[in-house]
Amino acid sequence: MSSSADAPLAATIRDLPAATRRDVPDATVRDEAPLPRTLMQLPLTLAARYRIVQPMPAAGGEADLLLVEALADGQRYVIKIYRYGIVVKPEVLAKISAAAPEQVIRLVEYGQADGHGYEVLEYVPEGSLRQRLAAGPLAEEQIRALVRELSAALAVLHQHDILHRDIKPENVLIRQWEPLQIALTDFGIASVAEATQHFTTTARTLRYAAPEAATGVIGMAADYWSLGMVMLEAVSGREAVRRVSVRLPHAARPFPRCPTAFGLSCNYHGKFLL
Repeated sequence: MSSSADAPLAATIRDLPAATRRDVPDATVRDEAPLPRTLMQLPLTLAARYRIVQPMPAAGGEADLLLVEALADGQRYVIKIYRYGIVVKPEVLAKISAAAPEQVIRLVEYGQADGHGYEVLEYVPEGSLRQRLAAGPLAEEQIRALVRELSAALAVLHQHDILHRDIKPENVLIRQWEPLQIALTDFGIASVAEATQHFTTTARTLRYAAPEAATGVIGMAADYWSLGMVMLEAVSGREAVRRVSVRLPHAARPFPRCPTAFGLSCNYHGKFLL
């Protein structure tokens, strides 16, 4: 892995407002075969080594995702380009890169160019768990394998004081199904834990977030809560929570029972038991 000389980057700090798409210049393509429509163009330092194949549908409010090909060998990657004004913390990507369990997406390169932070990531063509769940619940052995893969990834990350904070089917990429190999991705709001809890902003996807995420104070157990919500969806084939309100105080919310299925159980100290 390499880092740009400008400034290494990592998980997003939402202290500054993200730029609107009007802040990004329209791409001008002069090739004979035009690329799919996208408002993004690669920073010059990246354009010298990659060409855009197409924009990725998973782009969010903090960044654009682009499928690219390396000019040198045609190898495909995903480039994540953060919106102008979003600041990132260098210590988090450094920790993720150092820990790098096999169940985490491979980070090829990161840095800053033309005022935007960027990451070059492994491309996983099989897609995400979300795409698979659209067809219905997983089989029993797939569910057991998914728990093992996700738990193994979180165990290593937590040993290095890294919280993911946005575990959901969209962020679980599938390298292969037989045997199951996953690639946990999107550490854009990951945070470095301090002691057992970290004061931070709330997680992005409330349907999978632990109740305490609404308070802005979360610990490692919050990642396991999200894992449990993902597993409920994998077992049932539908989202466990469809509508979320954060208007009620934490103490007034009902505390869901710990999910069990196929012999799986958990506790609220961040442990999944097979």
